[in-house]
Amino acid sequence: RDYLKPHFRSLVYGAWSKDGKPERQLFPSVMPVALAATALWPPLSVARIGYLVALVVAVDGSFGMNGAYYPLLYSYLAPYRGIRVPARFSIFVGLTLAVLAGYGTARILQRWPQRHLMLTAALLGLIIVEAMPRMPLARVWRNPPTIYASISGEPSAVLAEFPIQPPPEAYYFDARYLYFSTFHWHPIVNGNAGVFPRSYRELIVRARDFPSDSAVEYLRTRRVDYVAVHGAFYDRATYDRIVMALGARRDIQQVAVAPWEGAESRLYRIRR
Repeated sequence: RDYLKPHFRSLVYGAWSKDGKPERQLFPSVMPVALAATALWPPLSVARIGYLVALVVAVDGSFGMNGAYYPLLYSYLAPYRGIRVPARFSIFVGLTLAVLAGYGTARILQRWPQRHLMLTAALLGLIIVEAMPRMPLARVWRNPPTIYASISGEPSAVLAEFPIQPPPEAYYFDARYLYFSTFHWHPIVNGNAGVFPRSYRELIVRARDFPSDSAVEYLRTRRVDYVAVHGAFYDRATYDRIVMALGARRDIQQVAVAPWEGAESRLYRIRR
């Protein structure tokens, strides 16, 4: 059924994308399938038969543990136990369809050689329209807050970034902290990836009421040296409350404050 689900970013078919994770929205569009079917219409060459076999193998591999041979690979070949999304075998499905679509296009052009230019333009136009994405872009800051310059001489200092969002927003929200890290290159306890370890989920739960005593103590156990607090990501009342609470703690020292994105960011050092 996943091969009938269009990707949610498809401009043409995205409106029919109702459920499922993007990794399992595998609808390959109409044109590649139609052209591949044209290529596989008899008579068949050895090469096209080979690509048909490759297509079947790739589709079955994308079924993962529901397929014919992937359970055997999983049982006897250790590397296959580390594949997180077997559905990505669909990449090979797409590659094989692309080759077969080329064979199908060649067959069509050979059938009507006098209309070569018109048919080429029509096929390309349909393929391009089908492939157009619906992809709104978000503005990315050219520079992060300047507070990180205060610890440029401590390359091993560990940072915790706030605010921390609860799941599922946290999985995408923390990508901005990864972006900041490409400027300062300090280790951070926030992060964004396809796999979220127990320590990350624990961080979200234990530090969500920062700067409470329990949250600060938990950050100490994670060997966090500095905490960055970004007013641009808080509402003003919440940010003011957190800053006031941090100012009242004797075990946390303010290191830097700087304006950023119409608000301010602050850097604090956690005393041991």
